[in-house]
Amino acid sequence: MTFEAVARVQGHFDRLSTRGLAGRFYRRLFETAPHLRPLFPPELSVLEGHFEEMLASVISQLGRMTAVDATLRELGARHLRYGAQPQHYPLVRDVLLQALEEQSAGDWSDAIARDWRLAIAAIMAPMLRGAAVETAEAAQA
Repeated sequence: MTFEAVARVQGHFDRLSTRGLAGRFYRRLFETAPHLRPLFPPELSVLEGHFEEMLASVISQLGRMTAVDATLRELGARHLRYGAQPQHYPLVRDVLLQALEEQSAGDWSDAIARDWRLAIAAIMAPMLRGAAVETAEAAQA
């Protein structure tokens, strides 16, 4: 990502009211992919808080992804243990983009969507690496 794209995503995130973003995201996810619902706990409020905190933390470090690389790799490994598969990631990306657009209350454009897509890809990459390492280690056990 370019410095400008990082700045646009961070600026957009700062302007965004994230209250309710995770709830919107999970509702959208389960509407789009009901087969994923069993991978999640029945009560989502704690998970929603974790989601919003992690997103805020990662977006704040977006220009310095090495600072959160280990955390994201562990998150990817943990998601694999919960049942998430690599093929779920593009769907989750698309649902998150929809939720962000809906939450933006008009502060959305093709450029912001493109920048967010790049940001989510930058977040997904270490998560997928962590899941791959977890898979390899399980295969060796």
